[in-house]
Amino acid sequence: MIPSEKLVLEYDGALWHKGQKSYARDMRKTEELKAEGWTVIRIREEVLEPIQSHDLLVDVTFPGDDNIKLLVDNVLRHIEKVLGKDIPGVDEYLARRGLAKRELAMDIANEIIDESPLPPDQDSLF
Repeated sequence: MIPSEKLVLEYDGALWHKGQKSYARDMRKTEELKAEGWTVIRIREEVLEPIQSHDLLVDVTFPGDDNIKLLVDNVLRHIEKVLGKDIPGVDEYLARRGLAKRELAMDIANEIIDESPLPPDQDSLF
């Protein structure tokens, strides 16, 4: 969430967001946020259908720093396109060869994974 831009970013992984029930819930949430004046960008795994024109479908089947950097670059470009303006510092980040603050990002991601509830009928996230 970027309050100064009234922008909400949602990441929709296939594990939690597949199926018509999830699609309807995601659509309802998006419409509620839009009604409150927010711009919503859903970053959805490409096996999922887009909900709106601002959605960005991503391929996450090839993990690794190079692919994560490419994904982040695409998300940043997409945000700029949707907002219709440049974001300070993005050009410098895009010019980087690798991920910025990778170790910190991995620590945060692992903490989130450790605390995440499991999807229905799953005994592991992997």
